[in-house]
Amino acid sequence: MITESYASPHDADCYVAYSLGDKYSDWLLASDLDKQKALVTATRQLERLPFKGMPKTTSQELFFPRVGESSIPEDIVSANIELAVTLISEGRNAQLDYEELAVVGQRYGKVGETRDPNVALPHIVAGIPSLEAWRLLTPYLDDKPTITLNRVQ
Repeated sequence: MITESYASPHDADCYVAYSLGDKYSDWLLASDLDKQKALVTATRQLERLPFKGMPKTTSQELFFPRVGESSIPEDIVSANIELAVTLISEGRNAQLDYEELAVVGQRYGKVGETRDPNVALPHIVAGIPSLEAWRLLTPYLDDKPTITLNRVQ
């Protein structure tokens, strides 16, 4: 079981201190224990992704650094933090996000929302509820194993 993370709570606090947005305020109000749990949970979610290359050593617990790298790339650390912040601020559940892809309409009075059920957002399908984290991760992902979900009527 993964018990480490790519970023420490201190690293995340420094990152968040120079970031704008309400979700970052939620992070600053969280306890140190909740921050650590969010970072480890985010790391577990990242470790399920198909990354390019091989881990640098066979004894390391996490996928990074990779062969040819001397350290963990900054984008991976940032993605770990962004995902952890999303988990704290929105309490995101990847399974629920995935299930909501099928929503075709919601309406309350004159306000409504309709989604195209034929479009599956790749970051949600991959179990990463933070779009910002996904953007940081995509250059490191192996593009060979792909899954496309389409709803056929």
